Amino acid sequence: CLQPLFIDMSLEKDKKWEQVQIKAFKSWVNSTLQSKGVAPIDDLQKEMADGVKLIRFLEILTRIPVGKYDKNPFQRIQKIQNANLALHHISDKLGVKIVGVGAEDIVDGNLKLILGMLWSLFRATRLKSISTTGASAEDALLTWVRQMLADYEGIKISSFKESFNDGLAFSALINKFDANLLDFSGLNKSSSAAEDNLENAFTFTRVWFR
Repeated sequence: CLQPLFIDMSLEKDKKWEQVQIKAFKSWVNSTLQSKGVAPIDDLQKEMADGVKLIRFLEILTRIPVGKYDKNPFQRIQKIQNANLALHHISDKLGVKIVGVGAEDIVDGNLKLILGMLWSLFRATRLKSISTTGASAEDALLTWVRQMLADYEGIKISSFKESFNDGLAFSALINKFDANLLDFSGLNKSSSAAEDNLENAFTFTRVWFR
């Protein structure tokens, strides 16, 4: 029966995409933290669970203090309070509505929801809205990316999830604006290098947005 095989292949693809996201977002979080001398994290699930690193990340990202929070939380309620502060900061200061993610999800290390939260933050703070007549901001941004990367062989932009998960589109954009910063022609463009390319691209974007 082929159905189990298709299911296994789909699960494997989802797991690979999850690992790409983990590595990419961890790189983004760490480059942000380290820009202010804050120690990096190794595990998004565990080290964001008490809310402390998440709050520091948000304060550096927004350049706005979150306010008083528990810097050494031991009890679950203290961790939940920290996570709530972080979510309110995201909503109030960035205007980003994180649907379906509660403080308990962060404290409990719900990886899928944590990654979704980080993607929403990245889209709000890095992929700035580009407005064009009759098009949504996301569609307009995709159109702009297509135009920017039209000369890059092998780069096809169809959606954020499918077109950016190997790091090549991000790398091409960096190369487009500063060829000296990243040598696109020298990248390993095989699927096995996707995680490394994505991590490198996120590291380089930190240079742009200082």
